[in-house]
Amino acid sequence: MESALLLEPIRKQPDRTLAAYQSPGGGQKESNVRSIARRLLSVAVAAVTMTLSTTTGSADAAVQKYPPAYNMKSQYLGAYPHAGLENAVVARRLYLAAGTYEWWHAPNRCIRKIELGAGWYDWTNYLSPGGGYYKHGSILNPVTPGWETVEHACNWTLTKSGTMNWGGILIPQF
Repeated sequence: MESALLLEPIRKQPDRTLAAYQSPGGGQKESNVRSIARRLLSVAVAAVTMTLSTTTGSADAAVQKYPPAYNMKSQYLGAYPHAGLENAVVARRLYLAAGTYEWWHAPNRCIRKIELGAGWYDWTNYLSPGGGYYKHGSILNPVTPGWETVEHACNWTLTKSGTMNWGGILIPQF
């Protein structure tokens, strides 16, 4: 991330309130002290700003340049689902830059790190209910030749029925 910090020299401005605080013969010295203090403060602020802008992690920069990708669905899900209920699916096509991603499942936060090549992918998330839990699978199927299909799956239990947001999230780590 580039910093847009601009430093300009401090221009001496007449201090109209200084006259009230000047002691005989000490006015110039007090004015110099204030000028030095202002300059030191400016240097300190600039140093802190530059430090903060250079110490942010590469993952933070990646999120700004490449925001997370979402493949989510909102729907009613029953607690402790039994076999025979319909599977749920959400799908999309997206372009991904080459690099490492954190691949999250929502709402259970099952996480996997994955290295992906640049290109177009068909991304499918599915829920298969049964046995008192949901199997949540996520598949990235490359449209661009040269990359392999990858899958990420986790099981999770829902203890309370209701409308839930579920699906996958890809967070760039580069």
